[in-house]
Amino acid sequence: MFAMKNFILIFIICNFFSLSFSFNGIIANAGCAEIDEDIPEEFKELLKKGKLTFEAPPMKLIDAHKDPLMKYDIAYVDEANGFEIRINIVPLDSNDAPEENLNILTRVKQGTYEAIDLKHMMFNADKAGFGEFVFNKKYDGYKKGGILFIHKKMHASVYVFYLGNDSAEFSRLIMDNLFIFKFKE
Repeated sequence: MFAMKNFILIFIICNFFSLSFSFNGIIANAGCAEIDEDIPEEFKELLKKGKLTFEAPPMKLIDAHKDPLMKYDIAYVDEANGFEIRINIVPLDSNDAPEENLNILTRVKQGTYEAIDLKHMMFNADKAGFGEFVFNKKYDGYKKGGILFIHKKMHASVYVFYLGNDSAEFSRLIMDNLFIFKFKE
């Protein structure tokens, strides 16, 4: 319940403040030069197909590994805080939302789960939602997880997975990296 109150408060604050800096069609964090060169070409192509802007987290980019529970294209890690972000973009050619990451959603339902609907306009999306949960057993060394889902017809469905351990730090790190995507149109 505490996490839900934190997200609602921060969500309200974020409605009033949204600042970003644009760099070659990809939004870049202030002070992060050459961010465009660090992102793999395959991921840049997914951003282009999905008509998305992306604000790269101020973390270390790591190689994605095959994961049967959580499909993802790119990942970032903050080793000092035991926090990881995994991102999956599914470009769409139709109005339907794909059923891409159902394995992780099934696992979420087995643990504790709190969800909030987000104002989809903040992402220029048709739908947006966020859920935070605790795993029954550690998952890849993490105790807690969160999923951001944004969807826009004829563009893409985006899944951003947040993984961590420390409750207070986990919530702060999610909020620092919640608005990393926005649809261009």
